[in-house]
Amino acid sequence: MNAETLRALSSLVHARFAQLRKPIRNNLSVVTVALLQVLAAVRSGYGHLSLAALARALPTEGTAHAREKRLHRFLQNPYLDFRTVTTSLALILLPARQRFCPLILDQTKSGATQALVAAVPYAGRALPLACYTFDYPLREPTVKSQNQLEHLFLLDTELSLPQGILPIWIADRAYARALLLKQSGEENRAYIIRGRSGTVITYQERRMKLSHLQAQA
Repeated sequence: MNAETLRALSSLVHARFAQLRKPIRNNLSVVTVALLQVLAAVRSGYGHLSLAALARALPTEGTAHAREKRLHRFLQNPYLDFRTVTTSLALILLPARQRFCPLILDQTKSGATQALVAAVPYAGRALPLACYTFDYPLREPTVKSQNQLEHLFLLDTELSLPQGILPIWIADRAYARALLLKQSGEENRAYIIRGRSGTVITYQERRMKLSHLQAQA
């Protein structure tokens, strides 16, 4: 099963992820097969995924130590650019000639690691398209706050979409912040966000609470 899965996946990755270097495409294929193998098995550690378990499942030759080193080199490779991966995934997940793309924005966590995730609806599910990870307290050297990190995530994801596709962001009320709404308006970003009634917005050059918008619209 692993051999058949690896052949099929390698064919897909080499065809759709052509912007990535060939060694990265090869490693992306074997790591994905290993991930599927680990997720399908009964795991210890309360079901948590570990790099050690992933390395053991790599469908490659060599010792366990060699597989572990290969996994770490792949994950630390500076040429593994998430934007390129997102672009290629979008070409696979989005229907051909689709202009508008609904993107679900949410935050989740695995252990102590937080993740900002952009997902697309697919066959009744939400499949991850892009992801930023971070920890609390925030130690990102290039950003000063989580609000700024979320804004950069929106911009990065939008730039990663194939040319001609217009994203429509869908988010819950945790993202109904006045600053984010203002930035989205300035950047012509289409969005659907469930807002708190007390969120202050600017509508037709007037500041008001979101709960008062319906009376003004």
